[in-house]
Amino acid sequence: MSTGGGVPRLRQRIQDLLRQVYQQAAPNLEITAITTLPANPYKGYIITTVEQHSFVLKTSPPTPTRLMRYEMGSLAEETIVLSLLNQAYPHGPFPRLISSSSLSDASSPTSSSSSSTSSASSNNALHAPYLLRSCAQGSSLTTMAHRLTSYDQSVIHHTLGTQLRHVTHLTKSQFGTVLAVQRNQGHRTWRQAFDALFEAAVRDAEDALLTLPYESIRAWVYVHMAAMDAVTTPHLVPLRAGLPETVMVDESRKVVAGIIAWGECVWGDPLLGEVFERANDSFWSGFGGRQAIGDDAFRERRRQM
Repeated sequence: MSTGGGVPRLRQRIQDLLRQVYQQAAPNLEITAITTLPANPYKGYIITTVEQHSFVLKTSPPTPTRLMRYEMGSLAEETIVLSLLNQAYPHGPFPRLISSSSLSDASSPTSSSSSSTSSASSNNALHAPYLLRSCAQGSSLTTMAHRLTSYDQSVIHHTLGTQLRHVTHLTKSQFGTVLAVQRNQGHRTWRQAFDALFEAAVRDAEDALLTLPYESIRAWVYVHMAAMDAVTTPHLVPLRAGLPETVMVDESRKVVAGIIAWGECVWGDPLLGEVFERANDSFWSGFGGRQAIGDDAFRERRRQM
């Protein structure tokens, strides 16, 4: 839905932010429409200018919103990942990072305090953390699927496999969350990183007072933890990117126009990505085959985790 007359201050702040970002390039930039996206959990807006340029703006979650541990650094992590993807694959179907209050995290591996983020937040027109990126055109694969032929779908999934192969070819020297690794606070092994990710998820469930057999879950996971030692190289792993709802399809050409959801990634085992669990033969053909992420035995053990 588009914002109405009850939010002139928000509109003015967003316009001030765009002018602040573009400064000399477009000092008189004018907004013609602001469309509010569902909070997920951060607030999001699609901004359209008089020149028909479109942007996506993400900013602080509505208050009060309880964030899970992996969501707390989402804006900074999307900033880091988009910066990496834009540099490595400037012509890929990835949103273009335009500006972010977390740019210091993307450029400085030693930026570990929250003071830089709070300072950047107070110095921008929104007075809040934000991320501004290009808007991926088209409709999601979820909504387009019934209008696509088998051939169209095969081409799209092959393209997805090719693009996600490029993504997983990016590597680091540490395992863990994107933000922790960027700050040189990652883990030496995937087993250690997986344990930390698992415990964070369990603690979120405990904090939410969910009734689960926590000790049994922990015991089962630890029994199989040795399977993690098969992973020796930290790859960039998209946890959700590549799923149908994150793939934007050009409605006329029936090709991949964009892939979104880059705020949910880790450095680790590619098999943690949901897209690999659902991948079809066309995807694997574009990716380079299943063997690209390990042999059958190790793949099966890791899949069970």
